[in-house]
Amino acid sequence: MISKEWKEYTVQELIDMKMLEEPLDGNHGNLHPKISDYVTSGVLLLLLII
Repeated sequence: MISKEWKEYTVQELIDMKMLEEPLDGNHGNLHPKISDYVTSGVLLLLLII
Protein backbone atom coordinates (compact mmCIF):
# COMPACT_ATOMS: atom_id res chain seq x y z
CA MET A 1 0.00 0.00 0.00
CA ILE A 2 1.32 3.45 -0.91
CA SER A 3 1.42 6.03 1.88
CA LYS A 4 -0.88 9.01 1.38
CA GLU A 5 2.19 11.21 1.96
CA TRP A 6 4.01 9.73 -1.05
CA LYS A 7 3.58 11.09 -4.55
CA GLU A 8 2.86 8.62 -7.34
CA TYR A 9 4.34 9.17 -10.82
CA THR A 10 4.18 7.33 -14.11
CA VAL A 11 7.40 6.28 -15.83
CA GLN A 12 6.72 8.92 -18.49
CA GLU A 13 6.38 11.65 -15.85
CA LEU A 14 9.74 10.63 -14.32
CA ILE A 15 11.35 10.72 -17.78
CA ASP A 16 9.88 14.17 -18.43
CA MET A 17 11.26 15.41 -15.09
CA LYS A 18 14.71 14.00 -15.99
CA MET A 19 14.53 11.68 -12.96
CA LEU A 20 14.63 8.53 -15.10
CA GLU A 21 16.29 7.70 -18.41
CA GLU A 22 14.01 6.60 -21.22
CA PRO A 23 13.82 2.78 -21.29
CA LEU A 24 15.72 1.06 -24.07
CA ASP A 25 15.06 -2.35 -25.55
CA GLY A 26 16.64 -4.33 -22.72
CA ASN A 27 19.88 -5.44 -21.12
CA HIS A 28 22.01 -7.41 -23.56
CA GLY A 29 25.00 -7.74 -21.22
CA ASN A 30 25.85 -10.04 -18.34
CA LEU A 31 24.37 -7.84 -15.59
CA HIS A 32 20.73 -8.90 -15.74
CA PRO A 33 18.49 -10.84 -13.35
CA LYS A 34 18.53 -14.61 -13.56
CA ILE A 35 15.46 -16.78 -13.01
CA SER A 36 16.76 -17.68 -9.56
CA ASP A 37 16.76 -13.96 -8.61
CA TYR A 38 12.95 -13.69 -8.85
CA VAL A 39 10.61 -14.39 -5.93
CA THR A 40 6.83 -14.59 -5.66
CA SER A 41 6.54 -12.15 -2.74
CA GLY A 42 8.50 -9.44 -1.00
CA VAL A 43 9.18 -5.72 -1.16
CA LEU A 44 9.52 -4.04 -4.57
CA LEU A 45 12.85 -2.29 -5.00
CA LEU A 46 13.47 0.09 -7.87
CA LEU A 47 17.09 1.13 -8.35
CA LEU A 48 17.67 4.43 -10.11
CA ILE A 49 21.25 5.22 -11.06
CA ILE A 50 21.77 8.91 -11.68
